[in-house]
Amino acid sequence: MQRRRAREVPLLIYRVVCDVPVRCLRCPDCGPTRERIDWLPGRSTVTTTLRQWVERLVALLPIGHIADLVGFHWHTAKAIDKQRLQCDLPAPVQTRLPT
Repeated sequence: MQRRRAREVPLLIYRVVCDVPVRCLRCPDCGPTRERIDWLPGRSTVTTTLRQWVERLVALLPIGHIADLVGFHWHTAKAIDKQRLQCDLPAPVQTRLPT
């Protein structure tokens, strides 16, 4: 059995880290695979709850302040914000100007 560590939303002044056991499964059709955890997407070390919390805070505070509050590197908080913007905002319309 393997273990995964994931960051969770801080509880008052304490940083929360989840140490989750992950079972390896052997499927006869698709071969060896790991157990899927809904609240821990892919190989992310950040839970879905913490990601959503950071997305809400970005609208209120500068990214540097959020990174300090959560204990992230600035680039990690910025990457979460960038993913949020890509999902929320429509793609720009590319039009050509007449020449």
